[in-house]
Amino acid sequence: MQHLERKETTLYLRDVFLKLGSGLVAFVMNFASGVIVARTLGAEGNGLATLLILTPTMIAAFGSLGIDKANGYLAGSRKRSAQVLLGNSLSWAAMTTLVTGVAYWAAMPLTSNFLSAGGIERPVLGLAFAIVPVALIEMYLQGILWGLNRIPQLSLVSVIRFSSQLALSVILVVILKLGVRGAVIAAIVTPGMCVALYLVFLRNDARVQFGYYRDALKDSLTFGIQVHLGSVMQFLNYRLDMFVVNYFTGTINVGFYAVAVSLAELLWYLPDAAGFVLFPKTASSDPETARQFTPKVARLAVFITGVAAIGLFLVSRPIIATLYTKEFLPSLYPLWILLPGVIALGYSKVIFSDLGGRGKPYYGTLASLLSIAVTVGLDLVLIPRWGIIGAATASSLAYITNAAAAVVFYLKVTGNRLGDVLLIQKSDVEASVNAGRRVMLAMRRSFHG
Repeated sequence: MQHLERKETTLYLRDVFLKLGSGLVAFVMNFASGVIVARTLGAEGNGLATLLILTPTMIAAFGSLGIDKANGYLAGSRKRSAQVLLGNSLSWAAMTTLVTGVAYWAAMPLTSNFLSAGGIERPVLGLAFAIVPVALIEMYLQGILWGLNRIPQLSLVSVIRFSSQLALSVILVVILKLGVRGAVIAAIVTPGMCVALYLVFLRNDARVQFGYYRDALKDSLTFGIQVHLGSVMQFLNYRLDMFVVNYFTGTINVGFYAVAVSLAELLWYLPDAAGFVLFPKTASSDPETARQFTPKVARLAVFITGVAAIGLFLVSRPIIATLYTKEFLPSLYPLWILLPGVIALGYSKVIFSDLGGRGKPYYGTLASLLSIAVTVGLDLVLIPRWGIIGAATASSLAYITNAAAAVVFYLKVTGNRLGDVLLIQKSDVEASVNAGRRVMLAMRRSFHG
């Protein structure tokens, strides 16, 4: 029994290390890309590019209806074949693009005014919409590969994605001097490359063709919609304040705030990786095993995130001044204010992966609805008074609210004690170090044949 438990822990950590390692490499590339775009375009141009890319990204997030998560569940449980899921995914992406495209085109004059795009021609707004179909298909195909447990392939694509984004940012924004238009083109081509790679990886599992499989689509929507509302609310929780900041204070402050948010969110790489791998593990485990395993993951993930947050706090001023230039130092205080909420949300990322694996994704939706209510209410009160300081305060408090709800729901479902979830234990560190050594040894052996 102990040997089996040790083996499961080792396999889990191996997948987390793969996901985390690729995420860290991707972060370096993404961070460098963000710095290059920000330094080249300036605060106002960076803010405008952020909003132009964010708008279609949010449309794709709304329109996905959780089918990406459903693809993972249905492929992983072998309830539906990859061919059926791919066919339905392509058809759903096409339909969603058509419907949202009509609405986007009709709203384009309003969008132009809202984004204050005085120097931006309307074709650039139209061009940005091309992000929608490629983002949708990218999400859906990623879900299928996730369900098929292709962690190495997913990790590879992640590295390629952000390496390509960096290269395209340099070529289009810096060398060709295409400005905001270049940043938008990079945001279209990058996920398009990922789609091509995913299709290559799925070539032995499915053919590229549109399909309509009614029963499978019903299964996808039944599962997907359960988690979709929570995902959309959480996405808004992450990004809605950008639009409110733009409305009350202008795009230049969006540029400052975007830098603070991007730095703070670096701390989520570990809890994101832990939650990503935990979901299928929980789904395939008995409840008692999951009840003992998940608290260890949550404690360690949040503890390490907290340590990293202290480090980021200490070096944030020189990082911003050196990498972004002193023009972006107004990002510093919002970054500091975001840190407590970012640490706390690590609990949510782990716990809601566990609850989703138990077939209870609606708890995540309830927590997201609660936190978005906090975000909207505080944004409207604090941003007009305090600007981006108010936005950071609202977001941090909303994240803490979400984490508190996650812990309460988890204790209710599992019967664990509060200390089991929150308090780091010496045995956690020892077990993780030992398992980590086994993983590294196994990976070294595999590399050497």
